[in-house]
Amino acid sequence: MPDMTARAVHWPRPGVVTISTGVEVREPGAGEVVVDVEVSVTSPGTERAWFLGLPNAIIDFPYTPGYLAAGRVRGTGTRVALKGAPHQSTVVVPEASAYPIPEGVAAGDAALWQLALTAMHGLEMGGYRPGEPVAVVGGGLLGIMARRLVAACGSTDCLAVASSDAKAWTAAAERHTRLMSGPASPPQLDVTSAERPTTIRGPLEPDVTSAQSPATARGHASPLERDVTSIQRPATARGHASPLERDVTSAERPATLRGHAYSLVLDVTGASEGLAVAVAVAADGGRVVVLGSPRAARAPVPVGAIYERGLSVVGSHISTLADPRAFTEEFFAHLAAGRMSFADVLTPYRAEDAPMAYRRLAFDRSFVAAVFSWREAPAAGAVVWSPAAEVRPMRFGLIGCGDIGMVNGSALLAAADSELGACFDPASRLAEEVAREHGGDVAGSLAELLARDDVEAVVVATPHDTHEEIVVAALDAGKHVLLEKPVAADLASARRVAAAGEAAATTVGMLFPQRLDDRVLRARAAIEAGLLGSPAGAVCTYLIDKPASYFIGGFSHRAPSTWRLSKRRAGGGFLVMNLIHHLDLIRYLLGREADLVYAQTTPSPAAADIEDLASVIIRFGDVVATFTGSATVVDGPGQAIRLWGDAGHVEILPESRLRSRLPVPEDLRTWTPGAGSAADLKARAFSRFVSAVRHGEPPDVTIADGLAVQATITAAYASAASGMPVSPMSCGDGEAGV
Repeated sequence: MPDMTARAVHWPRPGVVTISTGVEVREPGAGEVVVDVEVSVTSPGTERAWFLGLPNAIIDFPYTPGYLAAGRVRGTGTRVALKGAPHQSTVVVPEASAYPIPEGVAAGDAALWQLALTAMHGLEMGGYRPGEPVAVVGGGLLGIMARRLVAACGSTDCLAVASSDAKAWTAAAERHTRLMSGPASPPQLDVTSAERPTTIRGPLEPDVTSAQSPATARGHASPLERDVTSIQRPATARGHASPLERDVTSAERPATLRGHAYSLVLDVTGASEGLAVAVAVAADGGRVVVLGSPRAARAPVPVGAIYERGLSVVGSHISTLADPRAFTEEFFAHLAAGRMSFADVLTPYRAEDAPMAYRRLAFDRSFVAAVFSWREAPAAGAVVWSPAAEVRPMRFGLIGCGDIGMVNGSALLAAADSELGACFDPASRLAEEVAREHGGDVAGSLAELLARDDVEAVVVATPHDTHEEIVVAALDAGKHVLLEKPVAADLASARRVAAAGEAAATTVGMLFPQRLDDRVLRARAAIEAGLLGSPAGAVCTYLIDKPASYFIGGFSHRAPSTWRLSKRRAGGGFLVMNLIHHLDLIRYLLGREADLVYAQTTPSPAAADIEDLASVIIRFGDVVATFTGSATVVDGPGQAIRLWGDAGHVEILPESRLRSRLPVPEDLRTWTPGAGSAADLKARAFSRFVSAVRHGEPPDVTIADGLAVQATITAAYASAASGMPVSPMSCGDGEAGV
């Protein structure tokens, strides 16, 4: 029989994650099958509780977690969803625990089979009638599953009640879901009252009928029902909790309930307060289902309200479901018909990056669940993460705490083997906000941060004209440096930064995290496998609509400044701010330098000193690549990248599609890469930078890479000014040669 060893997620003790290799897989017995797992999905409530050792979640360590997966039966290739399969690359399961996946159903969706059975059993226990209005208390994956199931069954009124808005973004794709959440404040609920309160009272709560409700700092809206279509997925958790704090699915925060009464309410919080909130939402004579596994040993029970209002309360757990066949067929029918999907709430990770995912699960309140891909070959030296610092994390200092600094703080929180040690920004309140959100100390000055012995590396995310001074100071202080693009505001300064980096005893790397997007990695693998033949062309577009306020305060308006309006300070406009990422990607994918650049630009309406529209044609040897970008495209479609050759064509963004006249290997044909968030990709970049430093290897993106891209951009600006093509090799410090 083929190889019967596997890779697996392993918890040697509470709070510690490793990736084990060479795990022995037993031979299948009668009525069993061997399945090569494609994906496995974390069950966030259960696994978080086990991982952190929360009440009523005791397991024996060491432990291999997981029970939601999908893969292919070895020998037949049949795609199957798996029940009870751990996070492991190959498993042996009973045939009854492997259900054939209908054509067109994504593996990640199919892997949620057992979670769907839990939700469907709870709805059955509550006497759910298709189309009936339902309230769901709790915003985790089980709550999302319940909401989308009732919508698939015809319910057009679903109320989602959560203690905070950290997971509010998950309701944006649910047309019939209304959301109620509130800021941190214990509810003042008399759980013995026989009268259903019109609200769970918190400080200064507005009525849900109020026409105006100003948002508080950093996106925490007031606790009133909001239009979920306007809620965007956060790049980081707002007000993250300690690992022992309840998840956002708890009902510890107030929600305005006036005018809402539902005949069926599901409590999926697992928290002690969940039942009281569910009772408050229920209509007189209604049914309340406590669904899943409670995480509290004791909980207040509003006995008076339940009795006086004629409510029925029932507990539901998957262990009491006798025959799952009908529910199984219904669930997969919904998926096959496109009535629901969960791709938007499952964050993709390579299996080897599982420690990063569990760190987010432990600390990031906006995080829902991870989907691990097991088809990729493991990288040498898989990462280990533990809160107990089994491997001492590299402590970073953040220099610059504006919009990008906040994302960097979130990424360091999620990155394996990294942590935030200190923050500095000339506007001290920005550093204080980052430290409050993501940990670390606030340094009073750049010199103070660089003098700290516990800070080994710094991330520089400041206006471009400050890069040279800061990088040189950090290198002189013996720090490793990760630098946000571009290297500097102009080529002369960039060359001095590169020279300082080359002379330093420490490591200098650039942050171009889009290189680590799974869609980019798939394209690179296809090119390296020769599936495109001889590359011939590339087309990249970056069309967005930035608000006018961006240029004086960024997207968040946290850091008012006019540096983005100055070519001297920023180095340019859309080309150096945004299209630079596409230039780097094409250079990286082709493995070739730019030979000749021709460009045209138009001034930005925000300031004539910088460009808005940039259209650039670059020859990379025999390959001709075009780049077009603008920040003023109404309802702009975003990013699109494609490359082709004489044998194939690969689309990278917005979707990953590969076509070739040559046979495509199985791993590239079935690979369905996900789109990681900015924080996810940066977390991966931070982890890989730490690994490079500790193994004495070059970083993924060197300062020389950054300098080559800056020379190409300098040539583009020179071409736009002269109307002639320009060679990056002929660019001088002050001007470019033609």
